[in-house]
Amino acid sequence: MCIIATGDMNQKAKAAKDIGATMILVPKEQGVEINLVPEQVCKDYFGLVYCETTYEPEVIDIGKEAGISVVEVETVEEALEYFLE
Repeated sequence: MCIIATGDMNQKAKAAKDIGATMILVPKEQGVEINLVPEQVCKDYFGLVYCETTYEPEVIDIGKEAGISVVEVETVEEALEYFLE
């Protein structure tokens, strides 16, 4: 069985830390969160204003942000190993 992606991992990690957890298991490739930060640049061309918005990725390491150890797992069997330690 595989573990599927979920949202708001950063908030979940912070909540786990708040209740005393030292480690959280997350779905594979969700140990970091990527936010797209908009940046708008406007130019005036003879009274006509042209604006362009670009998006720069901001990578957030969930473990560092929440102050908790984050382990990525892909299958239920892999996650189960942490419960049986």
